[in-house]
Amino acid sequence: MTNLINITQTRNNLSAIIGNVYTKNDRYVVIRDSIPQAVIIPYADYQAKEEKWQDELDRLMAEGKKAFNKWLKDNKMERPKTEEEMYELVDKMSGRN
Repeated sequence: MTNLINITQTRNNLSAIIGNVYTKNDRYVVIRDSIPQAVIIPYADYQAKEEKWQDELDRLMAEGKKAFNKWLKDNKMERPKTEEEMYELVDKMSGRN
């Protein structure tokens, strides 16, 4: 269950709020001046979202590496061996050089 709670209520009832998050899986959106400022969620939810984000990032990085290697091959270019060579290639590709 998601609850809206203002910052003063949060400050005054933090222990009870954390207890509800832990025992009841409640979620809280903390608002200040009617604008959401923060979210309090169970740690397991946070951890699952972080793992999902990391998995997606790893997948995208692998796809990017594969596409970059294909681009190098299609353009008959060698893979840069140093970080400096990589920056030079990026500058060249972006028209900065």
